[in-house]
Amino acid sequence: MTLEPAGTASKVQTQTKKQYSPQTSGQDGYTFLVAGLADNSRLGIRRGRYTVKPAEMRDIFEPVIMEIIKLVQKQIKATSTEIRSLLLVGGFGQNNYLKDRLRASLKGVEVLQPPNAWTSIVRGAVMMGLSRANKSLTSVAIASRSARKHYGIELNVPYKPEIHDESKKYVEMC
Repeated sequence: MTLEPAGTASKVQTQTKKQYSPQTSGQDGYTFLVAGLADNSRLGIRRGRYTVKPAEMRDIFEPVIMEIIKLVQKQIKATSTEIRSLLLVGGFGQNNYLKDRLRASLKGVEVLQPPNAWTSIVRGAVMMGLSRANKSLTSVAIASRSARKHYGIELNVPYKPEIHDESKKYVEMC
């Protein structure tokens, strides 16, 4: 598999990360741009490109996939609620091989890979900002979620005077 976009090497690396699968791709190896390096047949560098053999690429990806599976299983065990779905987001979340491996290891959990998931974090932040600015968007809501770690803020928390600052207290109008 030769990956040679008109842009930068980071685009190549990103594309490989999203598309890697040991069964279907890279039978001849994976080629990356390495501009400025001299030809070196021992290292696999030829004409400004570095070729990684399929077995080497598998050795790179397999520990990462196994660690992700282990961490997800640990997070699921640590929660007190039943987890029915797992949402893959971010660049590597678009990888079908990762999705398939998670599905195989997480029986009874639906593994979802929504389109444009790599932008989900920023889209969620925009939706929250818009919903605060425009009350007509308050119908956008998440029914439930379980995450050991996340970036965000808690909304609609019942006021407790011993914990919360009174200046942050509000009354919700229906």
